[in-house]
Amino acid sequence: MVPSGIDIRVTANVNLNDATDPLCAMVRINIGGRLQFSNGAKIRLAAGACVNVEDGGQIVPSAKGGGASESIEIDHVKYWQASDGVYNGAGTMGSCGIALPVELTNLSAELNGRNLVVSWEVASANDVIKYVLEISIDGSNWNYLTETASIGDHTNAYTYQVNEVYQASGAYNYIKLYSVDLNGSRELIGSAALSAGEDFNKNELLIYPNPASSSGQTKVVFEVEQEEQAQVSLMNQLGQVVKQLHVEVVRGENQFNIELSEIQTGNYVIVVKTGEKTVTNKLVIL
Repeated sequence: MVPSGIDIRVTANVNLNDATDPLCAMVRINIGGRLQFSNGAKIRLAAGACVNVEDGGQIVPSAKGGGASESIEIDHVKYWQASDGVYNGAGTMGSCGIALPVELTNLSAELNGRNLVVSWEVASANDVIKYVLEISIDGSNWNYLTETASIGDHTNAYTYQVNEVYQASGAYNYIKLYSVDLNGSRELIGSAALSAGEDFNKNELLIYPNPASSSGQTKVVFEVEQEEQAQVSLMNQLGQVVKQLHVEVVRGENQFNIELSEIQTGNYVIVVKTGEKTVTNKLVIL
């Protein structure tokens, strides 16, 4: 936010266009004062983000700026660049004032044997006809699980719950939740690690330090019954693998360090897979 009467300078590139981070779609920049660009600086935002310039607010290029050397871009579309000159409010760029189709406030999943219970709370919804759930063992390969109809448009919180008996073999560790609108378009609105399940016991995998620093490393400790190869994966909240190690393990306790210097801050899940077993635990990176 740039309050009225305040000047703020953009001195370096700002990149918030990360499709893997749902928070990027929620960015709102409100300019009541003066947003001044330094030479060559750019702001890149994700689809769903917006810039609102109030009456009296300004976006100002540098004295050296020209062409597209300085710009504001949303979902790869340039809404303003230096050659446009001073942008005087009032005006908007992006989806300011457009209600999001779904406002998800909570998502949880619990797997006990073959019984899966998934609950999610929606604060508001617009033009959503149904919700679709997918399930995965490893966070890479996903299978359709089930779907449930939306209650329709609403602005009061409503909690959905699905109880399923999943017949396939294996330890299912992750779920994804999609909303489907009137046009049939799907949008990923949340994901979660299952809180329990076959071969799924977070006490079998120790992580420390936790929370860990994004400039350091964390150690994972686990036990196996025999010598074999293990796959250690670091996964984000969308179920995407951001780092993966293949290590040789020995019978008994094993310890390995995971370097975090190239990993963004946020909430993650560490998954250790061996031939017959999968264990997992949550990791917070600060």
